[in-house]
Amino acid sequence: MNTNNCCCKNTCRCIAVCCCENRTKHCTCAICDVVESVALIEAALAHILNAEGEKIQKAVGVASNIGELLEVNNSVNKTILNAIELENAMLAKLKAVSELHNKL
Repeated sequence: MNTNNCCCKNTCRCIAVCCCENRTKHCTCAICDVVESVALIEAALAHILNAEGEKIQKAVGVASNIGELLEVNNSVNKTILNAIELENAMLAKLKAVSELHNKL
């Protein structure tokens, strides 16, 4: 497919999803935008989880008692639980986009 023949008003970044073989179909880059936003959130989550791992490593090195380690553990646990909720939301978005794409 050629981006110049795309039925979207703007040149699509994701040709395989956004451009239509049959130009009579309604076609937008919204699907691409959702997938891209999920990818960016996934990258951000990877950085957050890496930082949490570094937090644990630092705490193990400097903690003077088990109570301090438990506080760090609780903090990391909350972050991970929030990340899981966000992952579930991202999965739901991707499923919805996949269903929409299959209907096009």
